Amino acid sequence: MISCAANAEDSADTTIPVTAESESEQPKEKLDVPEDKDYGGYVFNIYTYEHSSYIIEHIAPEQTGDLVNDAIYDRNRSVEELFGIQISPVVHKWENDDCRGNIRRSVMAGDEAYDLFSGNSYNMSALSTEGLFKKLNQIEYIDVDKSWWNKSSYEELSVGGNAYLLMGDLSISNYGLFACIYFNKDYIADYNIEDPYEIMKRDEWTIDTLISLSKDIYSDVDSNEKRDETDLYGMYSPVQTVYDISNHWLNITTKNADNYPEVTFYSEKTAAMFDKLKEYFVNSEGVYAPAGWTDIALFNAGNSVFVYSTIGASAKLRDMESDYGLLPIPKYDSSQKEYRTGAGGLVVAIPATASDTDRTGMVTEALTYYGRRYAYPAYVETAISIKGTRDEEAQESLEIILNSAVYNFGTFFSGFSGYGYALLEYFNTSKGFASFYESYQAGATKELKDYADLLLALD
Repeated sequence: MISCAANAEDSADTTIPVTAESESEQPKEKLDVPEDKDYGGYVFNIYTYEHSSYIIEHIAPEQTGDLVNDAIYDRNRSVEELFGIQISPVVHKWENDDCRGNIRRSVMAGDEAYDLFSGNSYNMSALSTEGLFKKLNQIEYIDVDKSWWNKSSYEELSVGGNAYLLMGDLSISNYGLFACIYFNKDYIADYNIEDPYEIMKRDEWTIDTLISLSKDIYSDVDSNEKRDETDLYGMYSPVQTVYDISNHWLNITTKNADNYPEVTFYSEKTAAMFDKLKEYFVNSEGVYAPAGWTDIALFNAGNSVFVYSTIGASAKLRDMESDYGLLPIPKYDSSQKEYRTGAGGLVVAIPATASDTDRTGMVTEALTYYGRRYAYPAYVETAISIKGTRDEEAQESLEIILNSAVYNFGTFFSGFSGYGYALLEYFNTSKGFASFYESYQAGATKELKDYADLLLALD
């Protein structure tokens, strides 16, 4: 459940003069939809959230000079002009129960109040098992093989031949939610720590390396003999933020030949991983891991050498006095060949009650195409890559992160007591991992199997 949008700080000011449309990430394929459709001002309603990490997705009623806002404006206007429609985001409260209840009620009422549902993968994954969405192979014009769609997540969120959820460049905030490690360059020098970029170049950036560099750094800055947010730590990351860190290194489920997810979570490596992470985050003097979600402001203020956060949070570091660097999530050990970044975020789905699926397919495909054409360059290439980094090595790290996203059925469909939160639950117990897993696995496995069976049984 990596997709819970934990960090509200990921959304931030992106006011940068717009000079020219970026060419580096322009779609190479053609948008394959009819160009002679005019729907006479039809209002295309998109269900969306008020959460600050997601609000940038759809709402841009006018040009403001803000780079991302104006890119979303251009995207929406292009689609409106193409089909003679009005794009109308309908914003709802950011609450899990509200999201699920609103979508259920809308579909059950059959009123077609929404043409497209947009929601975080935690809620939408569960809802996809209830027959509320159209099967995507029933939708003309949506082509998941095009570069503006995330085909990997499409396949991973499906069971058998049933697929109901999509991720793509209609939802650019997903890129900002990719996890990373920031480090304070001043403290790297002060504590005579080897340059992390040089460690990366030798392919030695592993979790053991991160632990060794940070676990013993602590200073009681205000001399009050209390560990609090005013002190200096080697690593700052509240436990609710790092609940998903193990998902960067292991797959909770693996698809079999029938595209059915089988739980492959536990192994000796998993047990060793969890023990190592618990010792680090719970017992290390140099780690500050209070309850709550990461506030990048503590790192910004100079209270930690490293912080586990997201690439979108770089917007909050633009005024940071100390220089900083950016790294991918470390490899687990030297046997790991490629970097991995567990990913999630917003997904979209088409209501089961949609009566004109051709129209919905055309508009959704066009919004995602123009999202790649306008919004991706504005948000990822400029707001994050140019404005959010301070050196070439950070931009190289960013490329690694963007190209290392991993999606897993078990992560998306895990509830708060499921495998996706197993590490957080383990932090709160005094049991050894084997004993903890024995008491945990039955319920967590049943949850995933039940979801998979429900998806498989849908018509």
